[in-house]
Amino acid sequence: MTRNRFEGTALGAMSLTLLLAFAAGCDDGGEPSDPQEKVSAVRAALESPSGIVDATTVADLNELNAHITATAALFQATGYANMGSDCGSGSITDGSVDLACATQELPEEQRLTGTISFTVEGSIGSGSVEGFAQYTYENVCNATQCVDGVIASEVLIEGESIDSTLAVSFDVKEGSSTTHVFWGAELALDSNSVAAKIAMWDSLDHSYVMESTVSEDGVTFTVTGANGTFSCTANEDGGSCTGDGEINF
Repeated sequence: MTRNRFEGTALGAMSLTLLLAFAAGCDDGGEPSDPQEKVSAVRAALESPSGIVDATTVADLNELNAHITATAALFQATGYANMGSDCGSGSITDGSVDLACATQELPEEQRLTGTISFTVEGSIGSGSVEGFAQYTYENVCNATQCVDGVIASEVLIEGESIDSTLAVSFDVKEGSSTTHVFWGAELALDSNSVAAKIAMWDSLDHSYVMESTVSEDGVTFTVTGANGTFSCTANEDGGSCTGDGEINF
């Protein structure tokens, strides 16, 4: 298996989005079943979040952020589907990869098991590339967690700029518990800058936009909902937000 220019560039955009993302999850009630509709739902949430930012939702989203961030290595496993190794089958646009084979040379703590199947479709125009990629996870596990689900991404490449919208829908299994997560991100990349916005849903299926950073002092993030944008800080003891009023959680 070899990798073409479209797949390589799209994969780079997807991987960078995942590295930037601190995401949250939601119940499955209002989540679309079609992967392309999942991407559309992410785009709509980023443009017009529906949730009301308050102490309960901020605490919920902050807790889910930590949970999803801990599984980042599993989200990034899509990279192995396009590496052109002897561990894959099918074509460069429709195939699968055995992760136990693909990661066997890595340190033991970084090895994965399970299978990722993928499809990639797109069109190349004059100076632009447009496409859609879907990655299906089947019992993809590291030492502590396993996931089943789908990553879907729409990508537009024009010259040196890349715009990508990503949707992640996973069942995350850890021990005897399983948590469903649905989140997404929008990435804009050009030769001078990278910008990313993250969409997430609370347990009542209301959407929010979140951007966050992590330092030695804790987590700093902004949450945008229907009632405006709030700047927040969080540590092990809780946190606070300021915006249209003050929130403690």
